[in-house]
Amino acid sequence: MLLIKLSVNSGYEHGDGGFLARPAKMESKTQNTQMLPRVTPAAQDDWVWIAHHKTGTKVAEELARVLCRSSGRRVAKNTWREPPRKVARGLCHLVLKLQPQDIARWTGGGARIVHLVRDPAEMVTSGYLYHRRGSEPSWTNSTLCSRDLCQLPDEAAATGNKFAAQRFFNAMPAAPWLRLLGCPPSARTYLDCLRTAGLAAGLAIETRRAAHTIETMLALQTVTRGPGSRTRQLELRSLERASFDATFRSLAAWLEHPARGDTELLARARRLCFGGGKVLTAAHATRGSPSRAGSPLAAAARAWASSNATPALRELSARSGLSRTWPHVPPLFSDTAKDRAVSGGGGGGGRGVLTCSAPRLLDQTLAMLTRLRATGCALPAQIWHVGELGEPDSAGSRRLLAARAAVRDLREALHPALPPSELGAMHGFMCKPLAVLATDFDEVLPRHFLDTS
Repeated sequence: MLLIKLSVNSGYEHGDGGFLARPAKMESKTQNTQMLPRVTPAAQDDWVWIAHHKTGTKVAEELARVLCRSSGRRVAKNTWREPPRKVARGLCHLVLKLQPQDIARWTGGGARIVHLVRDPAEMVTSGYLYHRRGSEPSWTNSTLCSRDLCQLPDEAAATGNKFAAQRFFNAMPAAPWLRLLGCPPSARTYLDCLRTAGLAAGLAIETRRAAHTIETMLALQTVTRGPGSRTRQLELRSLERASFDATFRSLAAWLEHPARGDTELLARARRLCFGGGKVLTAAHATRGSPSRAGSPLAAAARAWASSNATPALRELSARSGLSRTWPHVPPLFSDTAKDRAVSGGGGGGGRGVLTCSAPRLLDQTLAMLTRLRATGCALPAQIWHVGELGEPDSAGSRRLLAARAAVRDLREALHPALPPSELGAMHGFMCKPLAVLATDFDEVLPRHFLDTS
């Protein structure tokens, strides 16, 4: 059998090892709806306010109360998997901790939706500083699971009853989830984890923890885009002091609020959003905290997000369309290699044998080639690596050339601006599918692209 190299989209989405939430995982959860109770979506004359952790949950609550109550609407708070409530007239739903399985509950009925969004890199740095200083100790300093740290299977979570779900969480220790996130073995709580891990490690851990929330935010963005959308994507950054008044007036007009030109309504919103300690203040921190906004730790966290981050976080920021630092996913391949990947071949074309190798696998690779030739196979062979085999005249490369195999360095096919952190994630198995894209063969042998073992 041969694997035929097909045309692919060159906008490859990068990931990094240990990143927990990928789109494929989320799709499987979204599609698994047979266990959800039948729920009527929010009605067309309802207003739905949706905010995610670190996108402005408190400001969403204050804005909803000001605009909804002044228009005669009741505010119903839905904190975790609770279905829309029904009343005889238009209602305001405040939805926090939205799960991807429940998106249709809020978007399927044509209600107006105000969706608070934020650059994922800012969500991660804000969450890291917030949790590291011990905020929300009921879960950050607990040895048990919670909905902010762990995930329940659908059969346990689909009841829409957060109190019933909490009994499941209380029976689950946090330790396995902490290990999955990459926490130090000594950490017993998430707070321990962030305080004992270094800055870069702690931010990578918070990226993994927040991935489910970020993916849900991006999924809701995708679902509610398009002509005729009744959703307003409200970026948290637009609610800073300098732009608050214009944003508030624009939002009130979009909602067709009966008092949208009322200056007292605007003044009340400003008092609520800037007068409290947990709403739109800069720090959300106690005085003297090493994690406050102006501290060296906070500056270092922001520098990490803007100059490094992780491949996964850069991808999420680019996908959100909200990032000033990572406005797009950088190209994976150089221009010439990208042409080959998209067209499905080029150069020599034809059929060939392809695998990846490294110094510790060199003997196995040579044994594989020897046995393959002994069977009478005369197909050309390419051995790919990501810099592990050294220069073309290195001892390892010379041994492979003597076995009638071409040696290719994947780095020569990749885009020169690719960050080192991405290159590091391409060693091992990741080399193989990328080599299939970069090779000039049109057809290659399957079985993990002829694994050396």
